[in-house]
Amino acid sequence: MMGSVLDWLGDAGLLFFINGLAFFALGLSVALEAHSTHWTLMGKRLPLLAAWGLVASLGNWLQMFLILRGFALPPDAALVLDTVRLLCLVLSSLLLVQFGLQLLVAHRPGYAWLRTGFWVLAAVFLGVVATILSRSQASHGDAVAMVETWTRNLIYAPGLALTSFAFLTQRSVLQKIKLHSVARDCLGAAIVIGLKMVLSGLMAVPILSIVGAPRPAWLLALQVLRTLTTVAFAFFVVRILRGFESERRQRLDSAIQDQLRAKEEALAVQGKVCAEIERWGASMANMVQTVSSAISQTASLEETLQTVLRETIRLIGLKSGAVFLLDEQEPVLRLVAQEALPEWLCDHLREVRVGDGLAGWVAGEEKVLVVEDTAQDPRPFIPRGEEVVKFYVGVPLRARGKVVGVMHVSGPERHELSAEQIALLVAAGQQLGVAIENSRLYERVRSLATAEERNRVARSIHDSLCQLLGYLNLKAASAEHLLANGQTERAQEELVEVKRIAQDAYADAREAIFSLRTTASEVGFLPALRAYLDEFQAHYRLKTELILDGVSLADLGADASMQVSCIIQEALTNVRKHASATRVCLRFEPCGSGVQVSIDDDGRGFDPEQTAQTRGLHFGLSVMRERATSIGGKLTLSSGPGEGTRVLLWVPGRGRVIENE
Repeated sequence: MMGSVLDWLGDAGLLFFINGLAFFALGLSVALEAHSTHWTLMGKRLPLLAAWGLVASLGNWLQMFLILRGFALPPDAALVLDTVRLLCLVLSSLLLVQFGLQLLVAHRPGYAWLRTGFWVLAAVFLGVVATILSRSQASHGDAVAMVETWTRNLIYAPGLALTSFAFLTQRSVLQKIKLHSVARDCLGAAIVIGLKMVLSGLMAVPILSIVGAPRPAWLLALQVLRTLTTVAFAFFVVRILRGFESERRQRLDSAIQDQLRAKEEALAVQGKVCAEIERWGASMANMVQTVSSAISQTASLEETLQTVLRETIRLIGLKSGAVFLLDEQEPVLRLVAQEALPEWLCDHLREVRVGDGLAGWVAGEEKVLVVEDTAQDPRPFIPRGEEVVKFYVGVPLRARGKVVGVMHVSGPERHELSAEQIALLVAAGQQLGVAIENSRLYERVRSLATAEERNRVARSIHDSLCQLLGYLNLKAASAEHLLANGQTERAQEELVEVKRIAQDAYADAREAIFSLRTTASEVGFLPALRAYLDEFQAHYRLKTELILDGVSLADLGADASMQVSCIIQEALTNVRKHASATRVCLRFEPCGSGVQVSIDDDGRGFDPEQTAQTRGLHFGLSVMRERATSIGGKLTLSSGPGEGTRVLLWVPGRGRVIENE
């Protein structure tokens, strides 16, 4: 036995083991990282690449067992392993072809005709396989060798070529958007996979065809090069995925910074308007206050625009008006708010191209337009529109130096506007422009934050519920095997374990659903937290206590409240799963410029230095720290065997001192 292992270490077996390990690492790393790159064209095709790596690893390890000298297999077992190995090669080759083809067509739709070529190639391959299998004089070993050679030439080599070309195409796209480091990794992956095409496809040498004969040195060298290309490809792919993840985080940070700058600009504009209010008198101050109040409300953008428009018309002394938003994709103004305009006129103004009519002129020229009599103005206006709109003032809505919309106020007869009133309309237009831009930035940030939260939930499910279900499946299969062999007592033990695992999975799923429902509650942070603690105590028979030590939770923002709630839920989940506690206490108290939340249990405790060995607990702590950091807070943990556990969370805020509850 020892001699066989030594022979294997000095032969190709070790190379096949390393090659299979590289493929497995490739498939696993791609599968784990794919969730963070779903927003890219490559990310949507990564499951095919992950499947290729996992299936190819199985094929290499089966190859390793078949060439292992000194371990004689029964003929039937060797035949089965040989056939499964060949099927793994065929399946992995098809997966690779599909990955390369889909990634290439996603970037270059002109190559869609290759999909038809794929089916033609598959038909030719099936014909070749049928011809080989129909030869009755060919032995099983010869048939496998011939099928493997044709597989490498007809499917595997084209799949490697398509994948190499697809990575080159991806590189050119990334260079255009200035992701140069990721583009370099794509070039490296393309070169390595091209070299692998030469070594594993064009130089197709079935190793099993010479089993039983001494393997020449050049064949071992070839396998060494194949293994090195697999390791190198896995390295470059992981770097590409991490590059995409880094870019996604930079985009999120950039969106947040843009929102902060927009808020600063809004405050600066409001400061200028306040200066104008002091100079223009009480009546002008009333108008600006109305506009600012409407913008600061938490209503939707359309409601804010409608309120500002109505109050502007009233204070200026006109009769009607409208607000248009400039489409972000095409030069078209779209009507979003109007006051006192007839329906037929609104239908005509529903969409106005930049440059057309009065509103289109304002957007195109980016200037204030005052028209005393629309019937006499050379710019075309809506037929019969002058009956309703004789006097017209159009103001561009600006944000960060660009026009984002147009507001106009109008009346059925001539009207005199002072220079101060026009200046105030311009200032109101700037405020509205900032409000529009801020609303759009907020939607972008919320979209990115939603994607981030979905990633957290997906990872949480993967590290808890999915593992339990996988273990449940394993135990069920074991019980089935034991029952089939008549081992009823051992099967009964396995079924008891299955029941326990199912109960744990049910508890995790039920707690996850209730946690999400509590997080999304609209009744307020404190009532939702009390309801969650009551439900937790009733369901798990674990006494919970909530203490508000001189602090109000009403000043926590919506985002901070959600993250604090999620951290508490994760901490209680860890207590339930790992602490064997009978009591847990939550305390909120002022701490510096923020609020400190402490979560103490009387459980068995643990050594914090060894949390990495408990995957579920380690993952839960990392998620809690990530949530705390996202709101500018800090999370620490202290524990010891037999001493219970304390989780301390500090959150910045404007806590008010109140009486204890």
